[in-house]
Amino acid sequence: MKHTFENQFHIKEDFMKILILFLLCLPCLLKADVQLVKNGKAAASILIPSNWKTVKYEKIHIYETEINSQAKRLVEYIKRSTGAELPICTKAEGAQIQFVQAAPGTMDIEGFSFTFPSKDKVVITVNGQRSLQYAVSEFLERYLGVRWIFPTELGTVIPKHSNVIIPAKEVRMQPSYLGRYLAGGNNKVPHVDAYYRWMLDNKGNFLERGGHPNHNLLNLLPVAKYGKSNPEFYPILNGKRHIPTQNIHWQPCFTEPSVIDAVVSNIPADAKRVSLGVNDGEGFCECSRCIAIDGKKINRVGQIDRTRSYLMFCNAVARKRPDVEFWINAYWCVLEYPEGIKLEPNLRYAIAYESTQFADPDRFNRIKILMDKWQKASGNPLSWYDYLYGGRYLFPRIFAKFLGNNLKWRYQNNVRYLTGEYYPDGKWTDSINIYVAMKVLWDINADIDALIDDYCIAAVGAKAAPYLKKYFEYNEKIWTSPKMLKTSDFAKETTYFSGGNGYLSRFPDDYVDRCEELLKKVLELSNSKERAKYFYEKFNEIKPHLL
Repeated sequence: MKHTFENQFHIKEDFMKILILFLLCLPCLLKADVQLVKNGKAAASILIPSNWKTVKYEKIHIYETEINSQAKRLVEYIKRSTGAELPICTKAEGAQIQFVQAAPGTMDIEGFSFTFPSKDKVVITVNGQRSLQYAVSEFLERYLGVRWIFPTELGTVIPKHSNVIIPAKEVRMQPSYLGRYLAGGNNKVPHVDAYYRWMLDNKGNFLERGGHPNHNLLNLLPVAKYGKSNPEFYPILNGKRHIPTQNIHWQPCFTEPSVIDAVVSNIPADAKRVSLGVNDGEGFCECSRCIAIDGKKINRVGQIDRTRSYLMFCNAVARKRPDVEFWINAYWCVLEYPEGIKLEPNLRYAIAYESTQFADPDRFNRIKILMDKWQKASGNPLSWYDYLYGGRYLFPRIFAKFLGNNLKWRYQNNVRYLTGEYYPDGKWTDSINIYVAMKVLWDINADIDALIDDYCIAAVGAKAAPYLKKYFEYNEKIWTSPKMLKTSDFAKETTYFSGGNGYLSRFPDDYVDRCEELLKKVLELSNSKERAKYFYEKFNEIKPHLL
């Protein structure tokens, strides 16, 4: 009898375990993959809630026009991929994308998620207008294989599908770097509008979160307002008071006491973030007060170090407006940190320094020491102002893997913002650099080799991809060699390289032949002849310049 009772007890115990396991798994069992397109026909709807104007949206500033615009963007890409046009509606049954749900305060302002609360339903949750755009980009990349490898329609890759099925696996994403912006130049740059759309497609942002101390002192002390009434605001240069006639090559007199109140008076009462970035160029005041504070020490980039008087000025302004986040730039004459000055807690700073110089071990060690000093002085996350030019060089300047790894290193050293200059020339043969950068800035754990493989496969197809990758690797090996930084163009440590032709000495005699050989193989094997031809022809435009 005891034996029978024990058996019954164990049977009940096993049953309870199975029941508990079933109940725990029930939510997952109720979820199912969501089929959007079946055999080239729409199998789901895009559901836009009719009550979008309720308080849940007001707090995160998503406008009806943007919701509709992004829903149409989703429909457009799915149609281009499959031929099926998903209907957009406010009421739907069956499989659906709920577009969108808001989550104010529960995730990063640029974050988003894809969740599967019930069978045949995927919910896109966002926390702002920008995160809505990023969510759609991620949705298209993840589930349709869309890639934006370089600007313009030619760089947009939309694979063909007969069926689109969304796996019922929750996705949550938010950016690693809070600032992810590389300027494309002015309207004279070819395809500049396409460049900015491309950067946004790849989750770049536009300075909404700070990190960019633009050259702004000229706007806080406008010459038109103070030039006649307060000449003392402006610098002594070569023994004479200089009243500026242009926006560069001058700085305020940082030791003039009345400058502080004048600057503060020109900061809007409701301002939340203001740049105190020095004006572009030199033109620092040479009055006896400024020289007494700064001295005439030459800094690492060959300029007289003027950081001490600049930071004393910035601290004074920051103390008068503790409610404002002020951004300052460690740039050119104000690159070095002066010992003994503690920054006010509402001062943030950006180091302006071309990161390709890190290929030189000595410069790498020196800039790391400088970063540590600025970090200790502030305690706030760092910003980096970079210079990632490619168009000014004759040969494609490829350093994608180097850049990706360096961005990871900077993140580990508390850099959380990247701004800078790309200024493309309308030829996208070096776009692999920015593609990898944007992916790593968004997700610091991204696999860089996988990103490069992904770019190459998207660009020219799986068979030709290894040869395009070899072409990139060949160029990167040359450009990131420590020997390259010994050439006349790069030998001097600087804020940014201004160009020249000395770098040509580092290219082997058979460079053009080797690149042509690889790109011909790409063209031969590619299933995207137009893009393969683009890379080949753009490289061959070099030849006339070599004759």
